[in-house]
Amino acid sequence: MGGLSGHGTAVSNGVSSSFSFTGTYTVNPDCTGAAVLAITTAAKLNFNFVITASGRQANLIQTDTGYTVNGTATHM
Repeated sequence: MGGLSGHGTAVSNGVSSSFSFTGTYTVNPDCTGAAVLAITTAAKLNFNFVITASGRQANLIQTDTGYTVNGTATHM
């Protein structure tokens, strides 16, 4: 288990908003994993992800009921 923090941008119904987050994650041997993020504008959110691009990127999807959120996280 590891910790993470960062900043992001979300677009919902054509409206863009910035946010900050902190969280924890676990990574499996097959480069899949799960993360729980605490976002400044929402409660804790749960995601599954797969690591790609030689470890510099993760494609993720939110797993909370009622949400259809997906995205890409990139290590800078």
